[in-house]
Amino acid sequence: MKKVLIITSRSEKTVSWAERERFVAEFCEKVSAKLDDITLIYTTYSDLVYTVKSDKTKIFDTRNKIDLAEVDLVHFKNWSHNTGEAPVIAAYLRANRTLFFNSEVNLPIAPGKLAQMFLLARNKVPVPDTFYASRLKLKELFTKNELPEGFNFPLILKANDGSKGNDNYLIKDGKEAANILESAEADKQFIVQNFVPNDGDYRYLFVGLDKKPLVIHRQANDDNHLNNTSKGANAGFLDVGSLPDEYLQYARKTAELLGREISGVDILVNKENGKAYVLEANGTPAIATGFGTDEKVEHFVDFLKEQLGNLNDETEE
Repeated sequence: MKKVLIITSRSEKTVSWAERERFVAEFCEKVSAKLDDITLIYTTYSDLVYTVKSDKTKIFDTRNKIDLAEVDLVHFKNWSHNTGEAPVIAAYLRANRTLFFNSEVNLPIAPGKLAQMFLLARNKVPVPDTFYASRLKLKELFTKNELPEGFNFPLILKANDGSKGNDNYLIKDGKEAANILESAEADKQFIVQNFVPNDGDYRYLFVGLDKKPLVIHRQANDDNHLNNTSKGANAGFLDVGSLPDEYLQYARKTAELLGREISGVDILVNKENGKAYVLEANGTPAIATGFGTDEKVEHFVDFLKEQLGNLNDETEE
């Protein structure tokens, strides 16, 4: 029996979900009744949960208890209300050779940390174990103290659209996490990651991917877990050659995959086992502010001279 899945939004900006769900359910029943070997089912973006573990990714439909990789065809509805999730789903379906419509949802990358984690994991770039679900579903899990398999306290809970260390929390129990989710801004969505014990992170600042990046070691002070200089972390420049080559390989591959030639790629190393992870590639890496602005300005100046010089050479030809 082939399975066709409609994914729709629970958004009530146009009509109540209760009313829309009735229409969708009736439609699925009518279509399924006319087909012998095909069943049409539906779910919502809010019913899906996303997991990244090592280089394995999974999107699971909790409404129908099925991995989206097991579906034969997917119809995206109302995806404009869920632009952070829909393109991630499309990429997952494409990787599993599952048909989907409309193809407009097949964007290069969605905004947010979830999309980065899925893209990097699929391309064998190591990232922290990551779990994502709707805020309501996350709150239910934390209230019951039910963690997804493979996740344990302490955990990192951070906004999918977070930057500069904002909305980023080190969580020690479910009650604390549930309270944060309850009090956060209404439209804020969060990802969950296993905490990686560390002695700071390494920011690889690229201004052009064919140039050697600046490397900044950032280490949190005793007040919090954040290695962001905007949150008071200590910082210093390191020679890129003083660090393992694999760090640079991971950082450059990350920037290439995301199309962020000017970016800050953050590498975190587990101080207990030495394993390195990519946290993100920041497309606005504070070149004009923060630590080492003079060095960063010079790095940018060299990039512009090179790019515009190449442009002049092409014009003369």
